[in-house]
Amino acid sequence: PEKRFYSWVEEDLKWLGIKWNQKVFASKRLKIYYDYAKKLVASDGAYVCTCGDEWKKMRDANVACPCRNLPVDEQQKRWKKMLNNRYKEGKAVLRIKTFLEAANPAVRDWPAMRIVNKPKHPLVKRKKLWPLFNFASAIDDHLLEVTHILRGQEHATNEEKQKYLYRHFGWGYPKVIILGRVLTPQMVLSKSLIRKGIEERKFS
Repeated sequence: PEKRFYSWVEEDLKWLGIKWNQKVFASKRLKIYYDYAKKLVASDGAYVCTCGDEWKKMRDANVACPCRNLPVDEQQKRWKKMLNNRYKEGKAVLRIKTFLEAANPAVRDWPAMRIVNKPKHPLVKRKKLWPLFNFASAIDDHLLEVTHILRGQEHATNEEKQKYLYRHFGWGYPKVIILGRVLTPQMVLSKSLIRKGIEERKFS
């Protein structure tokens, strides 16, 4: 992320003729995400996992990792350690409890928060505990009273993930409209490839 992207988003919205009545910066809502994570841990809807790479093997075998079944008071201690930067990057992840036998392995106990020792964020420099997309956007959708989500097909799995979070809190999930991916012949649509092409002077 770069600071200039924030103004670019506004530029594009204006070009589309869209007017907004509120600007929301996820990076300025970290305390909100921390508070909801704390509630999930306290209600046994989330847990702090320290299994590292071994977790994927257990997930693929439909087996609960040792961290998952620890008592809530132990989970709360682990959460405080995460919050107070007592874990190093890669050593602890907050996971949302889902269904371990879900057909799609990506849905099983998906990660909600992780530690980044040296975050390269244009607006927030010192925070090391960061929410991942599915956690932050799901919380925001509820709190900002979003009624309809327009979602690309490649993000369809996110609905399944986020619904577990909504069930833990007893919330109703917004209406989702899935949009097919737009493809045009002989044209690059990947933002990272476009950026690379500009840097290499292939594109203007």
